[in-house]
Amino acid sequence: MRRWLKRCAYLICIVAALMVLATGLLLARLAMKPLSLELFAGSLSQYTDDLMPGIGFDFAKISLYWDRSTNRLEIVLNDVALDMDGAADKTGLKEEFKGNGARLPRVYLVLQAKALLKRQVRLTQIVITRPDVRVRWSAKAIEALLEGPSGNSTLDLELDAPGLLTEIINALLAPDALASTFSTLDHVAVDGAHVTLVEDASGTTWLMPETQLQFRRAQAQALHVSGRGTLMTQGDSQAGQLDFDATVFGQKGRRQLDVKLSDLRLPLLVDGLDILPVLAGIDMPLDGDMRIDLSAKPDRSLVFLLDAHAKKGQVTLAPWYPDPRPFDEISTSVLFDSTQRALEITGLSARFADTEMFVSGTIIPQQDRLSFIALKGGFSALGVDDLSHYWPRTVSNGGREWIERNLESGRISNGELTFLHDEEAHADEKDGLQLDFQFDQLVAHVLRPMPPILGAKGRGHLTDRGLTLHIEGGEADGLPVAGSQVVLSGFGKSEPTAADIQLKMSGALPQILRLIDYEPLGYTTAFGLDPDSLSGRGDLVAYLAFPLVKSLSLNDVGIAIDATVNDLMLPDIFAATPLTEGQLALKIDREGLQASGTGTLGPASLHIDWDERFSPPPGDLSSRFDISTVLTPESLKALLFDPDPYLEGPVPASIQLLGRGPDIQRGHIDLALDKARLSLALMDWEKLPDNKATMGFDLDLSQDGKVLINQMKIQAANDHLFGAMQFDEEGVFQSARFDEIVLGENRLSADLKAQNGGFDARIKGPVFDLRPALSTLGEKLEASGAPAMDGRPSIVFTADFESVLSLSDITFSNVRIDARHTGMNWAKFHLDAELGADDAVKLRLDSAGEGKERSFGLEAQNAGHVLAGMGLFDNAEGGAFTLDATLTAAGTPLAATGRADLRDFRIVRGETSDVTIEEGAASQLDQYIGKNGLLFNQMRVPFTLSNGIVDIEGARASGPSLGLTLEGQIDEKLERVNMNGIIVPAYRLNALLGNIPLLGGLFTGGKGGGMFALSYRIKGKVADPTISVNALTAIIPGILRKPFEGSKGTLDKVEPDEEEPSPEPDSESDEGLDADSKEPPLFH
Repeated sequence: MRRWLKRCAYLICIVAALMVLATGLLLARLAMKPLSLELFAGSLSQYTDDLMPGIGFDFAKISLYWDRSTNRLEIVLNDVALDMDGAADKTGLKEEFKGNGARLPRVYLVLQAKALLKRQVRLTQIVITRPDVRVRWSAKAIEALLEGPSGNSTLDLELDAPGLLTEIINALLAPDALASTFSTLDHVAVDGAHVTLVEDASGTTWLMPETQLQFRRAQAQALHVSGRGTLMTQGDSQAGQLDFDATVFGQKGRRQLDVKLSDLRLPLLVDGLDILPVLAGIDMPLDGDMRIDLSAKPDRSLVFLLDAHAKKGQVTLAPWYPDPRPFDEISTSVLFDSTQRALEITGLSARFADTEMFVSGTIIPQQDRLSFIALKGGFSALGVDDLSHYWPRTVSNGGREWIERNLESGRISNGELTFLHDEEAHADEKDGLQLDFQFDQLVAHVLRPMPPILGAKGRGHLTDRGLTLHIEGGEADGLPVAGSQVVLSGFGKSEPTAADIQLKMSGALPQILRLIDYEPLGYTTAFGLDPDSLSGRGDLVAYLAFPLVKSLSLNDVGIAIDATVNDLMLPDIFAATPLTEGQLALKIDREGLQASGTGTLGPASLHIDWDERFSPPPGDLSSRFDISTVLTPESLKALLFDPDPYLEGPVPASIQLLGRGPDIQRGHIDLALDKARLSLALMDWEKLPDNKATMGFDLDLSQDGKVLINQMKIQAANDHLFGAMQFDEEGVFQSARFDEIVLGENRLSADLKAQNGGFDARIKGPVFDLRPALSTLGEKLEASGAPAMDGRPSIVFTADFESVLSLSDITFSNVRIDARHTGMNWAKFHLDAELGADDAVKLRLDSAGEGKERSFGLEAQNAGHVLAGMGLFDNAEGGAFTLDATLTAAGTPLAATGRADLRDFRIVRGETSDVTIEEGAASQLDQYIGKNGLLFNQMRVPFTLSNGIVDIEGARASGPSLGLTLEGQIDEKLERVNMNGIIVPAYRLNALLGNIPLLGGLFTGGKGGGMFALSYRIKGKVADPTISVNALTAIIPGILRKPFEGSKGTLDKVEPDEEEPSPEPDSESDEGLDADSKEPPLFH
């Protein structure tokens, strides 16, 4: 046993000595130069397989070197082939691999020599020179990372990393890492690496030549990795510069990655990728800083920060920007926190088309519901053409399309944007997008082909459902349109977007009419108006509603207009007279127009209600005007006819006119005549003010050049008039027909026509009351003697009356009149009438020709009735009467010379005569006439008429018991008289002395006188004259009586107001004594 033990100990010593010697020899060799270990390459390869299972590893050459000064072993591997996906066959590493792998020309490793003696591997440094690395990656996995999973607040963010990287990280950060191979590793460097990144699905390849990587241990169980490289595409195009810095704290601890990007070209990077297409459209050099911070397990969360700045380029982002849009720059700052599941956009700004836009807000993805999005921002200023260009499609698409079609130019500025999108807002159908902005210098079409609004300025409001423009300035066709509004609604709905436009305008009326005459309005043409012929000012609000469709028809457009018009002037609206000073409020829609207001038509002030139908039934008139006014003689003369002398005073009128626009066709007029004075001179009929009366008639203007008044009716108490009239378009009278005239006692019908500058009048009827005319005969006679007036029309007059009522209850029957008045004087007047069964009256006034004297004759078989009926003399009975006179020519002041003859008539007292004189009108002659009256056989009265004065010279009368003479003057109005003469009692006896030759004149005092006679004088007012008798002349012979008779009476000796009451007889005296003297009458 001892020998065996000794032999074993000896053997051990020999082996130990040999090992020490071998070790010493190895160390000496390693200290001199690197030692090749090709013989042990297989064993080392097997060792790495055991160390990193699942990773294919091979190399061509290995060498060792011992640095005695640092007591470390340096290992150099050449031509290393590394397959990170693992290689089943080592020979595969010699070939080109398609997975994750690397070709490492030289790998330099440093180990602790002391640890090797303890059979431990302690790496302190790894340096890899110019490796060729190929890494496959998945864009889908990155997209999933960016989109984030749903359903929990933690994220499974472990990517499918290459096995080697996973193993190294796990080995370095394992709890027993201090005792592991890598526990002493302090530095890893990769210099000049050529990295090829291949996307799995598309095969898109990125290249990073000359990439640098540095790894340092930061502290226990913490790794720090940094690197940089240039991204290249397969076409050798530079796609950007990449700098990164990563820190990993423990196996389950925090991960932090900082990446700096410079001049990154995203389209080059994602060319060929079918995911993340949004990046392909950002064709702008991109600089950025990105940080990804993963918290420790088990509740791992992600914080992602990105600050990026894209320089000048263009963006194509479907579906928002299907075509490239140029941008000067885009900058963004984004923060994503997975614990809050919120993406905070702390700043997104863009500069394009000379504007700056900025947005900030929050985006929170939601599971199985709409994501929450809250954004706010704005922009500075943007041209309209650029607005439609940069307006993202699918965002309020209806508004963008309307702007593209209808806004030609202008600027949008001071935009303020908010966007809220969540489940509640969607359920309540609230507007998520809100954009408030200002605009100016817009050229906007609100409804083509109407002219656009030029220079529009104001403010706007855009939502995802509609657009509203409040126009605060601008003009359309020269008209200011401040206060207008454009509202578009229905964005995003299946039916077409609706436009509601409120167009306000103010200005000159012709301009407004021209504007509303454009299609689809066409109102001015529909009214038949000529804008240039009107004047005034208007304020108009047009409401237009229509769908935004490409083929818009007139029937699709809803139209309503509210307008006020001031100082309106419509030419020739009625009777060639314009409407002026119009103040109207109008409402217009597709059906028609309603207007109400005031205006002036000639001298008449009107209140007008206007109703216009644009599409009346066939044959119906389209326009109706209801007018109320107060007519005056002046306005009637201007509009219809000259009412003088038929009407005086105000006449309230209600007028209804029907037509087509201003072309009036017919109407109806009602007049309230209560306050007016009506008169008809021909019959001396009069209706005084405050007596109720009405007038109504139909108006017909349908015949060119004619104004017809039909169904005319005048009603005043028991009087009425029915008829029709006709005027020309200038209001000049043409004709009249009165079928029934009941005025007082008159029962007549009449026809009147304008003819040859004058009138043709034909009157007939059962009763004509002449009494009113006879009561003012004096005034008419005075008027007939006045100087002729130029311009009065001539008249041809015919009449046929069954009865004519005259004064003193005298009635003429079967009266026929045929007369002609030149407008200055009567040129012809023929009258035939009957008094009772046997008595006739005939009057003739004729002219021998123009400029020649006229002849006048009157014959009456009952002079007393004729004189009493005409109101000339009330105290005569019976007798035949003739009057012949010569009158001056027509057209000259009236003058006449003639003689009147009466035969066999009696002068009686008024109260005993068989004719009744009006109460209170009895002549004072009654007190000088006996009850039986005075009989005259004949009476002759020569007279002249000149300057309104009837002069009587040498008139005398004689009868069985009395004779008289008469001379003097009376005015033609029968108001004043101054006549004198003598009364010869017992005329036949008294006159016998006058027959004595030579001596007769001495006794009688001349022709018509007598031996005994009384002188008398009638002076003063005709209605109440002063009659004086000189009794002294009764006893003075004729030759001596003349000085006592006095001179011939003349009117110049009668004062107009002279009154000398004569003594009145005692009405109760049977003897008829003088009231003062109680003496009997002078004659019986």
